[in-house]
Amino acid sequence: MKNEKPQPTYRAPTTPVVLLLSLEEVAAATRTSVRTVRALRSKGMLPEPLRLGDRNLRWRLTDIQEFLARQPGIPVGGEPEQLRAGRQRRKAAAEGTA
Repeated sequence: MKNEKPQPTYRAPTTPVVLLLSLEEVAAATRTSVRTVRALRSKGMLPEPLRLGDRNLRWRLTDIQEFLARQPGIPVGGEPEQLRAGRQRRKAAAEGTA
Protein backbone atom coordinates (compact mmCIF):
# COMPACT_ATOMS: atom_id res chain seq x y z
CA MET A 1 0.00 0.00 0.00
CA LYS A 2 2.96 2.36 0.32
CA ASN A 3 3.36 2.74 -3.47
CA GLU A 4 -0.23 3.82 -4.18
CA LYS A 5 -0.54 7.11 -6.03
CA PRO A 6 -3.00 9.65 -4.67
CA GLN A 7 -6.17 10.05 -6.69
CA PRO A 8 -6.42 13.38 -8.53
CA THR A 9 -9.08 15.69 -7.17
CA TYR A 10 -11.27 17.96 -9.23
CA ARG A 11 -10.55 21.66 -8.97
CA ALA A 12 -12.88 24.32 -10.25
CA PRO A 13 -11.43 26.74 -12.78
CA THR A 14 -9.79 29.72 -11.11
CA THR A 15 -10.51 32.16 -13.93
CA PRO A 16 -14.00 33.65 -14.04
CA VAL A 17 -16.21 32.97 -17.02
CA VAL A 18 -16.94 36.12 -19.02
CA LEU A 19 -20.02 36.09 -21.23
CA LEU A 20 -19.68 38.23 -24.34
CA LEU A 21 -22.58 39.70 -26.29
CA SER A 22 -22.72 40.57 -29.98
CA LEU A 23 -24.30 43.76 -31.32
CA GLU A 24 -27.57 41.94 -31.92
CA GLU A 25 -27.53 40.45 -28.43
CA VAL A 26 -26.91 43.88 -26.86
CA ALA A 27 -29.88 45.21 -28.84
CA ALA A 28 -32.03 42.37 -27.49
CA ALA A 29 -30.75 42.86 -23.93
CA THR A 30 -31.50 46.60 -24.04
CA ARG A 31 -34.75 46.00 -25.94
CA THR A 32 -33.72 48.44 -28.65
CA SER A 33 -32.73 48.11 -32.28
CA VAL A 34 -29.25 47.45 -33.63
CA ARG A 35 -29.34 50.98 -35.03
CA THR A 36 -30.03 52.42 -31.58
CA VAL A 37 -27.15 50.43 -30.08
CA ARG A 38 -24.85 51.83 -32.77
CA ALA A 39 -26.11 55.36 -32.02
CA LEU A 40 -25.58 54.89 -28.27
CA ARG A 41 -22.06 53.61 -28.92
CA SER A 42 -21.16 56.50 -31.24
CA LYS A 43 -22.40 59.00 -28.62
CA GLY A 44 -20.30 57.29 -25.94
CA MET A 45 -23.36 56.26 -23.95
CA LEU A 46 -22.59 52.51 -23.94
CA PRO A 47 -19.67 50.76 -22.24
CA GLU A 48 -16.70 50.25 -24.53
CA PRO A 49 -16.85 46.93 -26.36
CA LEU A 50 -13.98 44.52 -26.69
CA ARG A 51 -12.52 44.37 -30.18
CA LEU A 52 -11.97 40.81 -31.36
CA GLY A 53 -10.28 41.27 -34.70
CA ASP A 54 -10.86 44.12 -37.14
CA ARG A 55 -14.67 44.10 -37.33
CA ASN A 56 -15.78 41.97 -34.42
CA LEU A 57 -17.07 43.80 -31.32
CA ARG A 58 -18.33 42.14 -28.16
CA TRP A 59 -19.66 43.58 -24.92
CA ARG A 60 -19.30 41.94 -21.52
CA LEU A 61 -22.69 40.89 -20.18
CA THR A 62 -21.81 42.35 -16.79
CA ASP A 63 -20.98 45.73 -18.38
CA ILE A 64 -24.36 45.85 -20.14
CA GLN A 65 -26.20 44.82 -16.98
CA GLU A 66 -24.43 47.56 -14.98
CA PHE A 67 -25.15 50.07 -17.76
CA LEU A 68 -28.87 49.24 -17.68
CA ALA A 69 -28.98 49.48 -13.89
CA ARG A 70 -27.50 53.02 -14.06
CA GLN A 71 -29.79 54.30 -16.82
CA PRO A 72 -33.19 55.50 -15.61
CA GLY A 73 -33.56 57.31 -18.96
CA ILE A 74 -33.82 54.06 -20.90
CA PRO A 75 -37.28 52.66 -20.37
CA VAL A 76 -37.65 48.92 -20.71
CA GLY A 77 -38.54 48.23 -24.32
CA GLY A 78 -37.87 51.77 -25.49
CA GLU A 79 -35.14 54.04 -26.71
CA PRO A 80 -33.31 56.71 -24.69
CA GLU A 81 -35.18 60.00 -24.44
CA GLN A 82 -32.27 61.93 -26.03
CA LEU A 83 -32.38 59.79 -29.16
CA ARG A 84 -36.18 59.92 -29.36
CA ALA A 85 -36.17 63.73 -29.04
CA GLY A 86 -33.51 64.06 -31.74
CA ARG A 87 -35.44 61.81 -34.09
CA GLN A 88 -38.61 63.85 -33.53
CA ARG A 89 -36.74 67.14 -34.21
CA ARG A 90 -35.29 65.76 -37.46
CA LYS A 91 -38.71 64.51 -38.54
CA ALA A 92 -40.32 67.89 -37.79
CA ALA A 93 -37.56 69.71 -39.68
CA ALA A 94 -37.95 67.41 -42.69
CA GLU A 95 -41.72 67.93 -42.73
CA GLY A 96 -41.24 71.69 -42.57
CA THR A 97 -38.97 71.74 -45.60
CA ALA A 98 -41.00 69.27 -47.68
